Amino acid sequence: MDGTGTYWIDMSPKWSSNDYHWRDHWMQAVYYLPQCMQVKKGETLSLKCSHDEFSMWFSVGKETIERIYCNCQLHTIMARQSIFSANELLENVQFRDEIKTVGGFSTQNLFRP
Repeated sequence: MDGTGTYWIDMSPKWSSNDYHWRDHWMQAVYYLPQCMQVKKGETLSLKCSHDEFSMWFSVGKETIERIYCNCQLHTIMARQSIFSANELLENVQFRDEIKTVGGFSTQNLFRP
């Protein structure tokens, strides 16, 4: 985990075989706080963790943090990946057209469900 092999986090179950790579459900990561804060012993600090389908983000402060509600409400009805896909429609069409040009494929054969 530290790049030197000194520290290792392994989430594989004890019964797993070493003959194949175990795919962890958990993703180990380091998250940096948005701003640096000096904290003294005994001082209270509020840490807020937010998440969606794919990401986590944090905020920190000395005040109580209230829940933030969406104003646009778009992301309450669409997943982040769906919003991304909607913004990439033109690029998807250009990519499909390029594949047809390079590969000589017809749309009916290549992109049929």
